[in-house]
Amino acid sequence: MYYLVSSTTREFDVAKFRAYFGDKPDVLDGSCVGVAPRDEEFGAYHIHFQWQRLTGPKLNFRIEYFRGPRSHEPDEHEPFAEDFMGWFAQFFTSPAVESHLHARFRYELSSRHSAFPLPKATTLADGAELYGIALRLTANRDGVSSIKLTQGKKDWLIETVADRLIEFGEFEPFKDVDVLASTVSKFLELTS
Repeated sequence: MYYLVSSTTREFDVAKFRAYFGDKPDVLDGSCVGVAPRDEEFGAYHIHFQWQRLTGPKLNFRIEYFRGPRSHEPDEHEPFAEDFMGWFAQFFTSPAVESHLHARFRYELSSRHSAFPLPKATTLADGAELYGIALRLTANRDGVSSIKLTQGKKDWLIETVADRLIEFGEFEPFKDVDVLASTVSKFLELTS
């Protein structure tokens, strides 16, 4: 799951962000850093944090969550993954920012069935079969704008796209996962 956050230099303190990384010149050019969980052996998730050039009027960040722990680097220090959004908040002038969110889910094929019959035979050349569907959601209250369902050989593969508000003080990535999974369940139902 990853969040894309865009900001401007009026809303984001570039000088303070750069100072955190020791005023290294390459920080302004963009970079990627790994953020381990507090518990490097059993942590629930870790993060890859990326940003693009910080010298233009628009600033772009990507915060990508990965399941499972990650070892600490020898020079690793806070923030840890669990506290990342709280740390990131210090650079913004607002307690919340808009984000664009992508998340992928995988379920065993036998555990769920699609509300839309898949696979579906077609009259197209070479015995083409429809094994996935992309849905645009125009009235979802949770900000989910699209879902792609793909029926693989053994698994359902689902990709969701949403626009979500990140409230730094209350942020918990699993809340967004729950919201997205709830929307997915409307189109990919549990097999009884």
